[in-house]
Amino acid sequence: MLTVGSLIFASPWVLLALLLLPAIWLLLRSLPPPARLQHFPPVMLLLGERDKETTRSTVPLWLRILRLALVFAIITAFAGPSWTPDIRNPAQTGERPLAILLDGSWASSQDWQERTRKAGEILDRARVTGTPASVSVLTALPGQPPAFQDAALAKLQLVSLEPNPWLADYGQAMEWVERDFPEEFDTIWISDGLESQGRTALYELLSQRGEVMVFEGGGDVLALRPPQLADGILVVPVAGTGRGDAEVAIDAVGPDPAGSETVLGTSSVSLAAGESGGVAEFRMPAELSNRVRRFEIRGVDTAGAVSVAGDSILRREIAIYEGRRTAEGPNLLSPAHYIRRALQPFADLVEGPLNDIMLADPDVLVLADVPSLPEVETRDVLDWVTDGGLLVRFAGPRIAASGISRDVKDPLYPVRLRAGSRSFGGAVSWEKEKGLQEFAEVSPFFGLEIPDEVSVRTQVLAQSDSDLSKRVLAALEDGTPLVTAEQIGSGNIVFFHVSANAEWSNLPLSRLFLGMLERLVLSSRSGLGKLPEDAEFRSWKAVSAVSSNGSIVAVDAISEVPGRLIVEGLASPDLPPGLYESSGSRAAINAVGSELPLRTQSWPAGVLKIGFSVAAGMDLKGYLLVLAMALLMLDMLATLTLRGRVIRTGNAFAALGATVVFSLFADQSGAETSAEMALSAASNTTFAYVITGDRETDLMSVAGLRGLSAALEIRTTVEPSPPAAVDPNTDELAVYPFIYWPITVGQEPLTEEGSLNVNRYLRSGGMILFDTRDAAIGGFRFRTRPSEKLQQLTRNLDLPALEPLPEGHVLSRTFYLIKQFPGRYQGGVWVEARTEGDESGSLFKVAGADQGVSPVVIGGNDWASAWAIDENWRFLVNIGEAGQRQREAAFRFGINLVMYALTGNYKSDQAHIEVLLDRLSH
Repeated sequence: MLTVGSLIFASPWVLLALLLLPAIWLLLRSLPPPARLQHFPPVMLLLGERDKETTRSTVPLWLRILRLALVFAIITAFAGPSWTPDIRNPAQTGERPLAILLDGSWASSQDWQERTRKAGEILDRARVTGTPASVSVLTALPGQPPAFQDAALAKLQLVSLEPNPWLADYGQAMEWVERDFPEEFDTIWISDGLESQGRTALYELLSQRGEVMVFEGGGDVLALRPPQLADGILVVPVAGTGRGDAEVAIDAVGPDPAGSETVLGTSSVSLAAGESGGVAEFRMPAELSNRVRRFEIRGVDTAGAVSVAGDSILRREIAIYEGRRTAEGPNLLSPAHYIRRALQPFADLVEGPLNDIMLADPDVLVLADVPSLPEVETRDVLDWVTDGGLLVRFAGPRIAASGISRDVKDPLYPVRLRAGSRSFGGAVSWEKEKGLQEFAEVSPFFGLEIPDEVSVRTQVLAQSDSDLSKRVLAALEDGTPLVTAEQIGSGNIVFFHVSANAEWSNLPLSRLFLGMLERLVLSSRSGLGKLPEDAEFRSWKAVSAVSSNGSIVAVDAISEVPGRLIVEGLASPDLPPGLYESSGSRAAINAVGSELPLRTQSWPAGVLKIGFSVAAGMDLKGYLLVLAMALLMLDMLATLTLRGRVIRTGNAFAALGATVVFSLFADQSGAETSAEMALSAASNTTFAYVITGDRETDLMSVAGLRGLSAALEIRTTVEPSPPAAVDPNTDELAVYPFIYWPITVGQEPLTEEGSLNVNRYLRSGGMILFDTRDAAIGGFRFRTRPSEKLQQLTRNLDLPALEPLPEGHVLSRTFYLIKQFPGRYQGGVWVEARTEGDESGSLFKVAGADQGVSPVVIGGNDWASAWAIDENWRFLVNIGEAGQRQREAAFRFGINLVMYALTGNYKSDQAHIEVLLDRLSH
């Protein structure tokens, strides 16, 4: 390797041939040899005649320079030249190993392809210089030292790398570098640009080991913080790095009445350059706001642009029933007045006849001094409590005067009650008003501050049953119960032994009353808005997770998460963003927390920081060979012109121009024409893939079908030919029984002819596997950019109705018996919907397509990456912790899919073989 300024020569020894240029110059001067003078008398007869063909005695100077340039271009081309920018690029030195570090956080996901492309360019430079390299993602640190290997092998790892929905822990990264890295190495750091604790310290550590170059994008980073509910308004803080003006649209997403996810509301926020954020407000009815599951920044596909809504934003629906009032009086004497005032800020209140309000299925039912209910209403309320409702009851003069729950406990009371009421602090009582005891740790009121002035004058006493102590949530200072509770099924009954107005105590006049009601309401069956007091000591499980690109995915199985992580609330590898649940309580963990700063990183002075637009280098060999070919053609034309063989100079230049154009644009690969490929495919079993225009994706499709073909050849009697590339707009598709169609965001829509071509292929019995490669296991219910592109591409296609692959479908048993269909990701599969009683798995009954095969299979599992092998039969992509087991499952699915495409519904027909044989026998 030789470096001359910005030029790098991979084989510099070839440049020694340039020493021959002086000899070549002298040789060109001596050819052709000079003419000898020979006296021949008959020449006198030719005097006055002109020779039509002349030959120069020497080669012109300009032609010698042209030929010398031709030789120079050929020699230089074979020396392997490449150009790099005039920057301190560690990849071009080759003196030390090169470590490429990608932050790999959610802020990197929107332009992840650009980042991996840049890493690929750098590795190409390292390959030219022979520099060993390694690639690592800081959000997913490996448990072993980095593998510094040939740059070409390191580049293969880029396909399997992906960002994560959390920020990097630079403290752990420093420990990893100090423990596992060599003493000297150079670093290329592809940064997400966000200010993070420990980033500067890591940079200083890397600088001590060698040269460090930072690549960083210049775009603005936008994110959403956790939503809040303030005075009945949903408030979502919007954060940004403030690099430019931005008009941000935020969607509130949740299920519609049919259960399908849709946009329930939209709010806009204008962010000016330099502003760190704003606030989006959503004013909507409680019925609509309670359906909101998350908020998204429209058009921004990152985990930071998604804010999962937990139960804290739910407005509880509380029904208040105070029975028949015996007399009219001021509101302050109403048993329900103080309850309304306390609950109104964070709940929607429903009042009216009990039968009517129970139809609304409230979260909480409050009975204010209602002794008993009719038998039918008692049964309905008890069923509602058993199903998870919260019944809150308050004592009062009417309950004290009744004989309810005396000898036998009433099912709508938590304890048995004594007759009458107990009064103290009056003119005829020796006892003073009683204060409250501190709340026990097991009480939902634990931690609430009890004001000194709160006291009770009258209460309804509970009878001293054996289990009374277990049901006391709050007590007076003399130990008598103030609040008792009992769990019935999934719900609870809570009884305040004092009235809800100020007649028996001043508790309803205090802030303690509001806090106690809030604790009770938030622990209703709608879930817990705030974390419970014992959250740190609970075990939590994920209900759903947020991927790095902002997609919401269901979680089938995950190990339990310690409660201390939930309390900390910071997204990490141990606590991915999403929704977590424990004993009816739900907690939302978002990529961007309430306190997490979102600012652009300020690097130390002297940091070499470069944008992605700066080229990492250019291979000059191909350009020099094209130049040499053009010079050779020019030399031939010049020689013919000097000999008089080319009469018109214009024709010469036209021929030269055609030659140069042909040299630049002719296909040098020797690829077959479309007609030849179709003829070959018609003679052999050939699988095809759709050309996307993205080079990395197309190469992965080739490698994937190559791996699937190899598995088929080993395990079955199918012997496929090498895979073919097709363009649906122009190529004949009918000769391919199976086509793999990966979806990329940049694909061009099908033309009208292309749509007709694909429809004709599907009707003739062909099969297409559409792969969005986005791990969106929910199919069409979750919006991702690839899924939106798929809908755009198939808009004009005559596709059948689809459904998730049902259990027992033919595709799950054509060769292997399988229940999962993974690729690089685990996810679901969509096929043609079946009619009732249809065992074949197909509705697509058109001419030529009656074999009962779904013409399309759709998923997002990135099957090609799981199948992909290189020419040496080595797997190209690491598919995660599941390892070979998941890859084996991916191959089994691929083999089943091919058999399904080739043989139709023969497995389904076997189910009816007994009936068919019986008919034949008669």
